[in-house]
Amino acid sequence: MTKLKILCLFLIACITPLACKAATDLAVAPIHYLSAAQVKPNILFILDDSGSMQWSYLGDEVATNNYENTIGYRSSLCNKIYYNPEFNYQPPVTAEGISYPDQNFYGALYDGFQSQSEPVNLATSFMPWRSAKSVPPVPANSAAAHYASDCSRATGECSTSIHPGLENKKTAAYYFTYRGNQRERLGDNTANDQCKDIPPDGNVASTANWTMVPVGRDEQKNFANWFSYYRTRILTMKTAVSRAFLEL
Repeated sequence: MTKLKILCLFLIACITPLACKAATDLAVAPIHYLSAAQVKPNILFILDDSGSMQWSYLGDEVATNNYENTIGYRSSLCNKIYYNPEFNYQPPVTAEGISYPDQNFYGALYDGFQSQSEPVNLATSFMPWRSAKSVPPVPANSAAAHYASDCSRATGECSTSIHPGLENKKTAAYYFTYRGNQRERLGDNTANDQCKDIPPDGNVASTANWTMVPVGRDEQKNFANWFSYYRTRILTMKTAVSRAFLEL
């Protein structure tokens, strides 16, 4: 029995005396295969270009749970857009199918889609996020490149005023790996939410649940590509769309 017939029987049982009309046959193949004059396919592509697409975190709870000054902002287990060493971050491609260049770890573009963008030495000057209130703040706009704060909250742009915390300052690139045993609590915003963990003095490399991992030589290119092409929501979307539409 088809789903349509089952629906008809259900409606008859529930709203009698209304009757269910005869079922309309559904196409068994796309229209352009059935019609004599084939209909060309259409694609409707919608991309959110609101301010939140500039953010360098994914999952609004990252901000609402105050992770920007905790380990949570710096781990892909809590901040879904942060660097994940298990992923291969490939550069985007142009409409002609030409790949953008792999980024240089010692001079990765702040925005890989803007060739005049500020280069960042990830061996010394990496920061997980920047806003007008960070130190240093987000780069100023220029005639050649446009920049935007990448960390905001409902109450305004992210700041380092929540203490004690994990400082958001220029340093060698890093990420955190989890070694605890309560993954189900990560991100639940409870007292046991380990995404809220902070090293004892804000600088110690490890805690009971996490290990800070400096980016090693063998993953410098991967991290640099993430930084330039995937670090924010809009960068990820641009890169993903370019690769997904390549064959079209």
